Amino acid sequence: MSVTVSTANAWPRVRQLAPAALLMVMTLLTYLPALNCGYIWDDDYYVTQNRTVLESGGFWRIWFEPGSSPQYYPLVQTTYWVEHRLWGLVPVGFHLTNILLHGLGAVLLWRVLVRLNVSGAWPIAAVFALHPVHVESVAWITERKNVLSGAFYFGSLLTYLRFRPLNSSAISLDGPKWLYLLSIVLFLGALLSKTVTASLPAVILVIVWWKCGRVRWRDVLPLLPMFALGIALALHTVYLERHNVGAQGPQWDFTLLERWLIAGRAVWFYLGKLVWPNPLVFIYPRWQIDSAIWWQYLFPLTSMAVVVLLWLVRARVGRGPLAAVLLFGGTLVPALGFFNVYPMRYTFVADHYQYLASAPMIALLVAAGANCLSRIKKPIDSPWLAVGLVVIMLLPLAGLSWRQQSDYRNEEVLWRHTIQKNPSAWMAHFNLGLIHFRRGDLAQAKIHYDDALRVKPDMPEGYFNRGNVFSRLGQYDLALKEYTRSLAIRPDYVQAYVNRGITRHKLREYQLALADYSKGIELAPENSTAYHNRGNTYKSLGMNDAAFQDYATAIRLDPNFVLSYA
Repeated sequence: MSVTVSTANAWPRVRQLAPAALLMVMTLLTYLPALNCGYIWDDDYYVTQNRTVLESGGFWRIWFEPGSSPQYYPLVQTTYWVEHRLWGLVPVGFHLTNILLHGLGAVLLWRVLVRLNVSGAWPIAAVFALHPVHVESVAWITERKNVLSGAFYFGSLLTYLRFRPLNSSAISLDGPKWLYLLSIVLFLGALLSKTVTASLPAVILVIVWWKCGRVRWRDVLPLLPMFALGIALALHTVYLERHNVGAQGPQWDFTLLERWLIAGRAVWFYLGKLVWPNPLVFIYPRWQIDSAIWWQYLFPLTSMAVVVLLWLVRARVGRGPLAAVLLFGGTLVPALGFFNVYPMRYTFVADHYQYLASAPMIALLVAAGANCLSRIKKPIDSPWLAVGLVVIMLLPLAGLSWRQQSDYRNEEVLWRHTIQKNPSAWMAHFNLGLIHFRRGDLAQAKIHYDDALRVKPDMPEGYFNRGNVFSRLGQYDLALKEYTRSLAIRPDYVQAYVNRGITRHKLREYQLALADYSKGIELAPENSTAYHNRGNTYKSLGMNDAAFQDYATAIRLDPNFVLSYA
């Protein structure tokens, strides 16, 4: 008995699988350098020193102790936890996962565009996959948040569009209810990876308006559960950003007008990086926002003018351009400065902020480019010529992304490249100082702390760490001055009280040392180091009972505190 395979049935599958496979292969090849990169910056907080990832019992804490990690993105932390069980802390595995997730996101974006009948769906997805502005999201392990949430986000959107297919005039009959439920589950997965995806239900409504010309109550009703989930988890993130991450204080005190100025400038910044992605900097210069300077109003006013203009000409050019601009700006809203996020301390913009928002703008730019080419006297009707143009567009993007990954080889390289491109990046100087201090190169550490403080003289951590350099050098009087300057700026700096107490102990100023330790304990009663060092000072004063009590408290708070046993 012979078995025949119908080529007619197989061909549609090949037509779907081949472009998807090509997107994945292109993404993998472009991001090969990332496999040689190590850990950078806050990868220690999220992975290498995160006890919820390293400990077998950490899985429970990831999900049910929101404060156990800097941000509550339990799906991201769960992937780290699983990977640590598979290959330990070898960074290549974490990088490969990021690359595969980014490729998957590009494939899902392609399918979304196909379902929406967008011309050039595959080239748009390919530009998304290879654009160098996304290197930060892929090559930085901590930004698993972007690539994982992006895959869920596009998956949820695709599933919803299968549940409620759109055409140019109306919404067709709803599909199976399981598709609707799956879209909500995928949306929840996106939120639990990064809450910037909360914009998805609003994005769907804009797409409905674009395709159908209006939004009716029956379009809004199925999205209400998504709006509820998105708002709840977004508010939770805002709370954690302020109270757990620390995004509050004078450096975030902007008026509503100033935040509007920041937002208007940021929108044009992100568009500029999509059109001309050079230079790409890990930390961009922080703008000086001043509502008294007239030209700063041009950024938000021109942004608003573009929206108004596209609304007025929608009958002539179609609703697509306005929809793309609304999706771009709307998806960027959480990162435009209206809400406090910790990086606003040193920059208002970052490449990884526009990971999702870039998709509609890339679609508009590619479509505009194709439209311009189609107006050439001789139409471009050769498929080979079209393929050639796509290759010409993609190769420079892949090359720029390949080169950009060299910045992420290791933390020292990252900060040195950042300073080359942005000499005012005080955070880069500060972190280079930490690297040299850990190596024991105290002279270089002090140089970088000095550079950081020249740019940002109100940084308490700079004085604190410079005090650590002087303390290590045995220059205790200078160390004492640095710790005191640090506390003058930040009176609740617990570790500065502890280190000043240690320094005063070495100078035999025992009573002043006890006062510093006690203040540190008052601010942070769980600080085992403060109890241990206060015990040392009590011991030096011959107050052995008090010393024993503090050592016992230190051990209770941290059973691994070996010094207190001695």
